[in-house]
Amino acid sequence: MPMLEYNRFYPAPSGERGEHIKIMCDTVDELDALLAEVDSLLAHRQGSSAPEARRESAPPKDGAVKCGKCGGDVWDNRQKKAKGEGNFTSTSPDYNCKDKQGCNWRMWLTDSGDEGEWKPPPR
Repeated sequence: MPMLEYNRFYPAPSGERGEHIKIMCDTVDELDALLAEVDSLLAHRQGSSAPEARRESAPPKDGAVKCGKCGGDVWDNRQKKAKGEGNFTSTSPDYNCKDKQGCNWRMWLTDSGDEGEWKPPPR
C-alpha cells in the first residue's frame, strides 16, 4: 500500500514562529488520528481549547473520484506529484481523466484536501 504524506503549517500566536509538520502514515484513518493528536497538542501548548488550523476532511479515497466532465475513470497523480516523479511537480493536477482524446479534464485538491473544480486542458 502506498504511503500517505501530509504537510501542514500551524500559525502561532502573534509574534511567535509557527509550526510546520510532516506526517507520513499508511491509511487515511491513521492520518486523521495523528492530526487530531497534533491539533490537541498544539492547542494545549498555545493555551487554547481549539486549534487555529485543522484539517477538515480526508482526501478522496482511491476509486472514489470520477471525472467531473465525462464521469469516467481518472488517473490519481497524488503519489507521483508528492514524490516529484517524472514530469510531476507541485503544480501538476491531482487527478486527470483517463480519456485523453475525448475529455482530458483535470482537478486539483483544495488546501483542505477536498475535491476542487474540474478544469479543461490548456489550449
